[in-house]
Amino acid sequence: MPPKRVKSGTVSGAGATAVGSKGWETGLTTAPFEEETWKASVSLVVGERLEDEELIGALLLAIQQPLRRLFSVVTWDTTLEKIHELGNPKIKKTKDAPMFYEVMEAAKVLLDAGEELSCDMLGKLLKFQLLGVKTNDQQRRATEMRASEEKSKGKAGNASPTKDKGGAKPAAKGDKGKKGSEPSVPTKDTKLKKRGEEDETNKYIDDEPDDGPQHYVLVVGFQQAQLVSVLDSLGVHVSNVIKLTSQRPDRPEGSLEGSDAKPLDGDAETNIRRRQREQFWGQLEGVLNSGSAFSKLFDVARLSHTTKEILSPQDKDSPEAMLGFGTRLFEDVACLIYDCLDWRRQHQHYLNNMRLVQVPSVPRAGSRTTQDSPAETVQTTTPQTPGSKKRQAQEETTPADPEPAALSTDVDMRYYNDLLDQIPPEASSVPLILHCMLEQVLFCSLHTTLEQVLF
Repeated sequence: MPPKRVKSGTVSGAGATAVGSKGWETGLTTAPFEEETWKASVSLVVGERLEDEELIGALLLAIQQPLRRLFSVVTWDTTLEKIHELGNPKIKKTKDAPMFYEVMEAAKVLLDAGEELSCDMLGKLLKFQLLGVKTNDQQRRATEMRASEEKSKGKAGNASPTKDKGGAKPAAKGDKGKKGSEPSVPTKDTKLKKRGEEDETNKYIDDEPDDGPQHYVLVVGFQQAQLVSVLDSLGVHVSNVIKLTSQRPDRPEGSLEGSDAKPLDGDAETNIRRRQREQFWGQLEGVLNSGSAFSKLFDVARLSHTTKEILSPQDKDSPEAMLGFGTRLFEDVACLIYDCLDWRRQHQHYLNNMRLVQVPSVPRAGSRTTQDSPAETVQTTTPQTPGSKKRQAQEETTPADPEPAALSTDVDMRYYNDLLDQIPPEASSVPLILHCMLEQVLFCSLHTTLEQVLF
C-alpha cells in the first residue's frame, strides 16, 4: 500500500516532498542497480559547446530507432514527461505502477512550486529511470530465453516422431471402409519468414562485445557535474563522461575561437545554457577528484569525440539526413565505449600482474652528517693507566678501515628506458625489468672498458 500523500496546498515553498512517509526514499537509495549477473555501462554525454546540441539531437534519433539491442537512453525531456505522467497525485496508480514512483510526485511538487530540482533530486530521478531500464532488459532477456526454449522443444518434437510400441494395429472388421490415421509429416527448418513475421536477425546491429556488460545506458541533457558524485553515492557508478564536439572550418583544432568562452550574446535563456555548459566542464575535474581513497570516481573515464561532418541548414530540416548523420555518430560513440572497455581490461590486467618491490633509498653523496664537528665536540679527560696506554698504542698502529664510497642515484638509464619503451605497460613483468637492468649494467661496463682501452 503506497504511503499517504500530502495535498499540494499544504506543501511549503522550501521544497517539502509530496509524500508523507519517506520509506520510498530509503528504498530507492539502497536499491541495488548492478548485480553479479547483470552489469551496466552508464555514460554521461554532453556537448562541448552550445552549438553542439545538434549532435545530441541526431544521436538521439539513431538511438531511438533502435539500432542496437543493448543500448538505451535517458534524457531530460523523457524525465519531464514521466514527472508529469507518474507525478500527478490525481491519477490513481495501478498495481503495474513502477516501484518508487513517489519520487516523481516529489519532483512534480517542486516544479509546480516554481523551484529548481536539486542535484540530489536529479540523482534520484535518474536512478529511478535506470532501475526501470534494468527491469525492462531483464524481462526482455527472460522472454527471449523462453522463446528459444520453446523453439528448441518444437524442433526436437518434430525431429523424433513418436513410434507405436506394438506396431501398427490391424483395422477392425467394422472399420474396413475407414482409413487409418496418417502419420504426421515432420516440418523442415527454413530461413523463410512468414507474412507479418519480423526478422530479428537483421533488425539490430548486434556489435556489442560478448564479454562486455549486459546493457549500455546513455544519459543526455543533464548539465550538472555534481550528478556524477550524487549517482555514485546512490550506488550508480558512471563509467564514462563523453564530450561531443564538431570541428568547424572557421574554428581550427585546438583553438578557443568560436567556443563558449567568447562574450555571451543572444537571449537570456541561451546565455544561461552557455554558462551551465561552461560550469559543467569547469567543475568536472574537481568532482572526479573529490572522492575518498577507494572511491570509484577515480575510475570515471573522460572521453571525447570530434566530428568533422557539418550539417547544412537543408539537412537539419530533413529527417532522413539527420537520421543518417546520427547513425554514423552513434557508430563512433558505440565504438568509443567498446574501446574504453578494452582499455579498462588491459589496465586491470596490468594491475593484477603488477608486483611491487620495496627498494631501499640510497642517500646522495655528501648527505652524510658528521658528528665530530668542532661545535659539537666535547673533550673528556680520563686517567691514564698502563692498560689504557697499551690499548691506545695498538689503536694508533692498526690502520683504520676505509670508509665505503657513498652511493649515488645519478646513474645512466638511457638504454634501460629504451628497452622498456618498446614493451606495452600491460606486458611488463619483474623478470623483464630485471633483464633490462642487467642489459643496462652490461652496457655501462662495456662502455667503461672501451674508454679505458682507448684512452
